[in-house]
Amino acid sequence: MSNTLLTSIRVISKTHAEWLAQNPILLLTQGAYSTDTKELRIGNGILRWNELPVDVAHGSVASHKDIHRFDGRDPITPEDIGAAPLSGDSKVPVENLPDATTTVKGIVQLNDTLMSTSVEQALTAAQGKVLKDVTDTKESLSNKNVADGYAGLDSEGKIVESLLPSIALTDTYEAASEIEMLALSSARRGDVCIRTDINKTFVLAVDGYDTMSNWKELRTPTDTVTSVAGKIGAVTLVAQDVGLKKITSTQMIAAGTSASLALAPTFDPIEMEYLSVEIKFKDTDNKYYSAISVAYYAIDKVAQQITIFNDCITDLEFVICVRN
Repeated sequence: MSNTLLTSIRVISKTHAEWLAQNPILLLTQGAYSTDTKELRIGNGILRWNELPVDVAHGSVASHKDIHRFDGRDPITPEDIGAAPLSGDSKVPVENLPDATTTVKGIVQLNDTLMSTSVEQALTAAQGKVLKDVTDTKESLSNKNVADGYAGLDSEGKIVESLLPSIALTDTYEAASEIEMLALSSARRGDVCIRTDINKTFVLAVDGYDTMSNWKELRTPTDTVTSVAGKIGAVTLVAQDVGLKKITSTQMIAAGTSASLALAPTFDPIEMEYLSVEIKFKDTDNKYYSAISVAYYAIDKVAQQITIFNDCITDLEFVICVRN
């Protein structure tokens, strides 16, 4: 038996205006084709031409609700034709759209944090600006340890020594004029310049070697001496030149006896109040030793003399020195 269906379908062709003017009821499965708009409508034996939907394969459809079954029953659903419905503004409703991912188009889900690891969410503009502000102020790694860049830190958190400039507490320069001093381009704050032309010394108080006001003169006391103790020239002083007086005497004093030494006229009565006495004795080894343990003395201001007592059991030679 043959499976060939020997049937012909007649499609009537008119312009859109002609179909609109005539607006006939099309028979079941009868086709109506608009030659200028390329629209095809299939009759169902019930509805007039302008009530029939446009064939989905040949024209545009405003909504799936405009597509009817040929038998005139309720409109078909999107699931019937495998399509999504359109809203009143000819847009696919949000609920019919999938969520967007890195590989699938769809609704973009926003995330307002910088901590998410999601591949299905996008960064908000606010967080994008936060990220931009961070990257705008971040130093480029290419600027590390280069001129006009920034210094990196070593493993101990300190600047690498090779990046530090040479440090000198003070450098000393000599200049024969102010012009030479102001041309010391290597001078830094704290450096000293000796001006040989005026025998003065200057220190650079602030950076800027070529400005005279930045150099401050180091003040020193005057070194001019006119005389010493009334003497001029190459001066040699003795005790009397600076008001010091002294009497020195060597005497042999027998054991248990005393000897006197006149204080006047070397010392006046007032000076006798503040005399310093030093007594030494000569021992058998021919050396002199302090006589504190073998002798004592007494000053008589009325008689203006000093008396030394030999308190030893042997005769001794004493050296007596009295000074003010």
